[in-house]
Amino acid sequence: MKKDIKTEGSSSIAPIESKTTYALISDAARLLDDAVAKQTDAYKLQSGARRVLACLAVRDGVSQLDLIRVTHLKAPTISLIVQKMEHDGLISRKTDDLDMRLTRVYLTELGSRVNQHIHDTVNAVEAAAMQGFTDDEKEQLHALLVRLYRSMEASKEQ
Repeated sequence: MKKDIKTEGSSSIAPIESKTTYALISDAARLLDDAVAKQTDAYKLQSGARRVLACLAVRDGVSQLDLIRVTHLKAPTISLIVQKMEHDGLISRKTDDLDMRLTRVYLTELGSRVNQHIHDTVNAVEAAAMQGFTDDEKEQLHALLVRLYRSMEASKEQ
């Protein structure tokens, strides 16, 4: 009889300490996203839609091109997400008053309420994930991730 290659109580074949930085970041992000999705399942929003809501909560009235740049999602994906979110009443699209070729995307009142709930859920999930970290460790991790992000953005532009 073959033994299961997974170790008991683990979802990985290799010990977590032997994973690459890439794998750890990717897996941690997926776990965090899954926890948020599970707690906000009633909205039936995928990760990309949650990112669009968060973007619009910070800067409402952006173009779909702006959403592509900020969310790092592909144009067809943003197009589908925006169509579904508009159908669900979370956003509205309006032609720009100064440039009739440009369509801007806005949060509706419902979209704003849904985003606030998701934002609160993200904060709770993050707090649970960071339980046991000191304030200094949290700040250090945040600073390191900001550096990693900026480095990746800079290398993408080259």
